[in-house]
Amino acid sequence: HASRSIMGVTDDFVAWCEAKGADLSKVELRDATGSPVTRPVDLLLGAEHLGRVDAEIRGRGVFARTAMSKGDVVLSVPYAACIGTEGLRCGAGRDQPPPFEGASAAARLAWTLLSLRSDADWAPYLVALPHSLDTPTSGAWSRKEIAELQVADCVAAAAMTLARDARSVPMIVARRDGVDEKDAAADDRLSADWAWALSCVRSRAIELEYPNGATQSFLVPYVDMLNHAHVDPAVAWTSEDAHRRGHLNRDGPPDAAVNHADDDDSVAVEDEELKKDLGKVVLIAMRDIAEGEEITISYDEGAPTDPFVLHMGFIGGHNPGDSVEIFKNLRAAAAWYANAFRGENGEVVVDVAKANVVADQFVARERAINGGESHHARLGWGGRVSNALVDMFEAFCGQILPGEDPMDVATHAIRVRCEEMLASFPTTAGEDLEALESAGEEMSARQKLATEFRLRKKAILQHMLEGLGAADGAEKEGDAAKEGDEAKGEEKK
Repeated sequence: HASRSIMGVTDDFVAWCEAKGADLSKVELRDATGSPVTRPVDLLLGAEHLGRVDAEIRGRGVFARTAMSKGDVVLSVPYAACIGTEGLRCGAGRDQPPPFEGASAAARLAWTLLSLRSDADWAPYLVALPHSLDTPTSGAWSRKEIAELQVADCVAAAAMTLARDARSVPMIVARRDGVDEKDAAADDRLSADWAWALSCVRSRAIELEYPNGATQSFLVPYVDMLNHAHVDPAVAWTSEDAHRRGHLNRDGPPDAAVNHADDDDSVAVEDEELKKDLGKVVLIAMRDIAEGEEITISYDEGAPTDPFVLHMGFIGGHNPGDSVEIFKNLRAAAAWYANAFRGENGEVVVDVAKANVVADQFVARERAINGGESHHARLGWGGRVSNALVDMFEAFCGQILPGEDPMDVATHAIRVRCEEMLASFPTTAGEDLEALESAGEEMSARQKLATEFRLRKKAILQHMLEGLGAADGAEKEGDAAKEGDEAKGEEKK
């Protein structure tokens, strides 16, 4: 990573950023492969070999030239140095129409990025970008390699992304300038370039929310060189205007500071700063930063590990916000409950049609409370389970077992589902751990990533079962103690 060619690219890129008006006086780019992948050290699974694949691909990072205090502006990049989409007053993309009708925010931004490959003014930035991205959604992985992730919804998400990208390729090829005849080689090159552009956008674009509620998704040179941290990131991004107006939560990330450029419903709405070709993206210190420390950022606060693996190709160590989808949605959970909990003679006691109505009611309740879709059927660290899911199971219990404690029955249902899911994986957590411990040269980086990913998901399920077991044990001890006290009271009488 410290070769002359790479250092030359870095020097040219930094000089280009500063010429565009970026203030980088407090920071520097350098090799980050020796930096800690996460903070604190991941000990949850008791294995020091976890995180090796992240360390191997970490590459460059942004480091502090000087000590900074919480609330300081760490660096700034003007919108004129950013790449956006049609209507955004960025340095590139403002006049770029969508590549095809119905193009998502990611596709629009990727098309703009691709169009700059022949623009010498943007060459220092494009050369500094990764030449290829090895992620499950970049087109580099085989179906078999993606299947090694083992987590059904994650595998399905990868397949859907790849299918959507494949459908867009003919439309992109049709946009190739000056095409009068078929050129298979040129089409293949353009297809590969399109996959590269989409991968860059999904792994590097940021989204800002302004005080008026408008959101903007664009590529911000240098800011996209910061590495991610699930825990205690050093900085958060926001707009200069939002920072001036105090729209930054000093105890957390800026409003909607998330990497969501692939959301189909992202809407590009002009902000006053962008209309005037003014304004900047700024990074604000969320805590004190020591001189020489790597400056990290959260790409998506509280998100599960799935998007990091699928679109960015890393895990990032222990993620307290990680979770497992235990049902696709509440309707699926209702159907499962009706099938799993039957009468003594195997008869169905929960009517599926009526259960679906109940599920829809809980979905509507969650939407009203949260203002949109939420993770209705996920299970996370620390015993986190969707309230809607538990409440729905309690409601079903009231119908079929009115004499039982609804919470006990709902808890039992969660336990059964966790056991069922663990049994459904092709490998056990123990086998995955052993595979990583004994991994040699023959185990590829992709295999390591997939194995560690699925291991961490299984660990969440096991952690829940252990927590439920401990709770049951404590309850039984409490009941036994109560019975003992009552017995002693009788003896005294």
